Amino acid sequence: MVFQQILLVIIVVLIVGGAVAVGFDMFLRQDLSANRSSCGADLQLFMAQVQ
Repeated sequence: MVFQQILLVIIVVLIVGGAVAVGFDMFLRQDLSANRSSCGADLQLFMAQVQ
């Protein structure tokens, strides 16, 4: 019985850790995408001001 409880705790920790890692990665990718879009918009604005 104790072995099953320990195994369950280990499985839950692995699942929660994986979910946290995936969420953190998604957050970082969103931040990178927003920065890329912002840089593109800034470049377009600068090119319009040059002309």
